[in-house]
Amino acid sequence: MTMTFKQNNKTKSPLYYYKTFEELQTLIEEIGGTGEWKKCSDTHYQFTNVYGARFNWWSTTGAVRINGNKRSAAILRFKFLPKVSEKYQKLLCPEPNATVPA
Repeated sequence: MTMTFKQNNKTKSPLYYYKTFEELQTLIEEIGGTGEWKKCSDTHYQFTNVYGARFNWWSTTGAVRINGNKRSAAILRFKFLPKVSEKYQKLLCPEPNATVPA
């Protein structure tokens, strides 16, 4: 079975990260984030990786937006989701002997 995820700006689920900026920096480093952080405002931080993906995070709301180079942004999103969402962890790494709903 092949699963295809089609996403565009209108159908993308919003992402949120509610931990600290320091924990976010560590997480981005763990998933292979090589690039630079920039503080855009008091509450908005942006990480730009060497391939052109931009990871934007607002500390007051926890909102995350990943954009920039399409391929690079998709890879960054794919690596980020399982780290922060139990829902996506279960989709990508289901429990052994779990049944898949029809």
